[in-house]
Amino acid sequence: MKNFYGFAHFGGLVNNTPDEVATIGEISSLSITFNKDKQLYSLTNYPGLTVIGFKSCDDGKEIQISEQDQLDILKVCDWTYKETIAGRIKEPLDSYRQSFIQKFGKEFALIDSGRHLEFNNKYGPEYVTFAPIGKSQKEQWKIWFADESFFNQYDIYEIAVVPPIRNIDDFFNSYQKVYDLVQPVNTVDIENRANKEIGKYPPTTRRVDMFDWVDRTDKKRTIPTSWTTIHWGDAGNNIDAVKEAIRDYILKNSKYPRDDWAEIFPEIFTSTEFIILPAYHKIAVPDKTRETGVYSPLLRDAELKKLAKAVVRGTGYTTAHINKVMTYATTLHRSLGIGIVGGPENRDSIYYFDQRYPDYANIPTTHVDFGKMSEETREFVMLLSSMLMAAEELTKNTSVPRGHTMTNGEVIRFNRIVRDDVMYLGATYKKFLYLVPTKDTVLGAMK
Repeated sequence: MKNFYGFAHFGGLVNNTPDEVATIGEISSLSITFNKDKQLYSLTNYPGLTVIGFKSCDDGKEIQISEQDQLDILKVCDWTYKETIAGRIKEPLDSYRQSFIQKFGKEFALIDSGRHLEFNNKYGPEYVTFAPIGKSQKEQWKIWFADESFFNQYDIYEIAVVPPIRNIDDFFNSYQKVYDLVQPVNTVDIENRANKEIGKYPPTTRRVDMFDWVDRTDKKRTIPTSWTTIHWGDAGNNIDAVKEAIRDYILKNSKYPRDDWAEIFPEIFTSTEFIILPAYHKIAVPDKTRETGVYSPLLRDAELKKLAKAVVRGTGYTTAHINKVMTYATTLHRSLGIGIVGGPENRDSIYYFDQRYPDYANIPTTHVDFGKMSEETREFVMLLSSMLMAAEELTKNTSVPRGHTMTNGEVIRFNRIVRDDVMYLGATYKKFLYLVPTKDTVLGAMK
């Protein structure tokens, strides 16, 4: 499959107010960093329009789109903006889709289009996906018109890794030698190496994550180490993607095998997580016009195992492991029942959910008994409710909620995490990653 992903920037709609970005037609300085090497397409026939090509590939391999494809994409984008500015696009999706078919029905197939966003009493689509007529099974073009939608939906990213020391194999030295290497951290050296990775391509973000080095001769002795990662694209700004990038970097630049590295950096080379399987398909009382329904907590063993087989992804999640550690529970969120599977690589062999939270109970936050749980468990119960609500709404084309605010004001960030085409809402709390497959994913799996 050939794919092209781009943004249609239109000068006539740019908001020149400092620190503000137009709802439609303008790309922000942050979003423009989502790819290092972008292509710009424009024509004098379409004044003010520039299509920014972020990714063009054929089965994942980078390609250059043809001149005819460039012309076709520019033509559709220019027409879309003219329809927007003229006020001919209304809030219902059909107002654009029907017009597109009438205008281009013999040239292009409209595969999908996003919500119509309102600005200045006009509407414009957040994105459009289309293809040459008769070729939609082999070639598709997706163009965004709204910066916020692009920021939250574009899921391609690149990560560069800057390790705490130059020669990473020196981590296999004695405790004292490793300590002398990383304490204190040479911040100037790290900054110089980070700037070399960045070069002339401003990144979307930089982050520093701490991982403990473990002494192989005495596993109780550890040393905290800081790993810098540089990100182009916000989709990779999560701990799952960070650890994957660090693992890849280490194995590419070391003479030691993965198993040896897993001994000294277990947090990097093993996933400490729980995958939570919400039974969104089980309804006790359906939604009504003015009333929200409730889910059924009555779950059968076979259907949870079916769901697990369809949506549990990650290293070591065999059927035997899933069946052995699966824990069933109910939640505060609309009586929703869940299955919980601990990761096969979890540290301290914490595979069962009741090992992690033995005092977990389904008690309303307003009830006096809620306070009988430990503070950490109470915080997790409220975090879980927020995650389950967010996973109901999250799709590949919707924005990821910022996260959940703990009682102390700390914000636990939510991320969109994709493993083998399965989409999860992810959040990390107390060094455990929690993954909830989206409602769309669950309903599709249980058809």
